[in-house]
Amino acid sequence: METGAPPLEAFDWARLFQSAGLDQSQFQPADAQWTPLANWDARAAWTGADSRTGAKLRVEAAAWRGRPVSFRIIGPWTVPSRMVLPDSGNQTPFQVVLCLVLLAACLLARYNFRARRVDLRGAASMSAWYFACGAASLFLKMHHSATAQEVSGLWRVAAAASVNAVVVWVFYLALEPWVRRRWPHTMVSWTRYTTLGIRDPLVGRDLLYGAACGAAAGILIVMETALRGGEPSFPSLNALLGVRHEIAEMLNAVPEALSSSMIFFFMLFLSRVLLRKQWIAATAFVALVSVIPAIGSPTPWIDIPENALLFGVLAFVLLRFGLLAAIVAFTSLDLLSACPPTLDLSAWYIGLVPIPLLPVASIAVYGFRTSLTGRPLFQISGE
Repeated sequence: METGAPPLEAFDWARLFQSAGLDQSQFQPADAQWTPLANWDARAAWTGADSRTGAKLRVEAAAWRGRPVSFRIIGPWTVPSRMVLPDSGNQTPFQVVLCLVLLAACLLARYNFRARRVDLRGAASMSAWYFACGAASLFLKMHHSATAQEVSGLWRVAAAASVNAVVVWVFYLALEPWVRRRWPHTMVSWTRYTTLGIRDPLVGRDLLYGAACGAAAGILIVMETALRGGEPSFPSLNALLGVRHEIAEMLNAVPEALSSSMIFFFMLFLSRVLLRKQWIAATAFVALVSVIPAIGSPTPWIDIPENALLFGVLAFVLLRFGLLAAIVAFTSLDLLSACPPTLDLSAWYIGLVPIPLLPVASIAVYGFRTSLTGRPLFQISGE
């Protein structure tokens, strides 16, 4: 409800260009085309090119009573989020395949359970991690109020986390006995974690290797962004929503890693069954997951090699160290993906950089320390 408008003050758009790292002198005024979400009484637009990358850009800004309410950088890669997009095709076949895969997993898990070949401890541990971290993340993200809606929100959180945890539990029961028979070394550290705990030296070793490989995969993603030179990699701004939202995003990395690890494990195992030899199966797996995401990309000559390196690292972790190291690698990669890719200490978001780095570094340090089995880091010869 408006009670009266104060005198209109012109806003200095140059301040927003400076904060965005753009040179306003390289842009020419243009007609505004993109409607901002917030109310406004002043709009402006410019077209030009980024002086560093040469990418063609459009900048749209709006202000209300002398205060900025919208500033948007629009490139060739920008898709209008509120515009009705053309039909991407019938999704029914994909949904049917997904249901068939889930049904097959249920039948296979039932068969393994009746044959008494399942690892219930490992399945319970994985589903418990998924439920705890997934439910905590959803709980922190939800809007809280002292009304009846709070109870409904809690039920929705518990239901969503429970259903996904059960799906992970089923896939583990369906896959683990066959993997244990064909690739027993990939389950050793995970089994020792579920039986001996996190202080086991082998568990510590895989924590260290998983964090290191996840960091290497994160560096590959940053390198790909730099080589592409077009669409920028915008930093995650979840931390600006508050500590609660940032912790929720970090917790969500665990269920995402568990799901990704099981999917990749299933794909690798299926390739191994069909192609017989491990190195052929790994090569086919990496080729498949490298080419498919690059279909339709404007820079396939960059995306395909980068995907091959990225998924090659993850396949190496799965085959060389096993499931536990893969889970840690995916978790570290998800955490580091939220890290703003910059070393510019003058950037306004530089304070967000250490937030995802700290848990990854803590995992690596703990894993290294545990893998030493109580031995000193430096030991003088002869002592």
